[in-house]
Amino acid sequence: MLEWVNSWPDWLQGIWFTYITFHDFIQWAVMLFLARTAWGQRKKKRELEEILEHVHKELHEHIAQDAKFHEDLGQQGMSRGE
Repeated sequence: MLEWVNSWPDWLQGIWFTYITFHDFIQWAVMLFLARTAWGQRKKKRELEEILEHVHKELHEHIAQDAKFHEDLGQQGMSRGE
């Protein structure tokens, strides 16, 4: 496959292989960066979902407490004849 490269002078082969190696290194670096970014985004998404679940739970508890408070107020008001 690389017979045509083997026909080149040694100094040109060295430059070509250096270029290919550097190019592969850059590709791997970009792929690792993208993979790390994707992993970080998934982690942030999971943390955001946990925060939203907590906020949702707190809101429901607050609404339930508010409804109970108004229900108690209404019953007290009715018992006093107001």
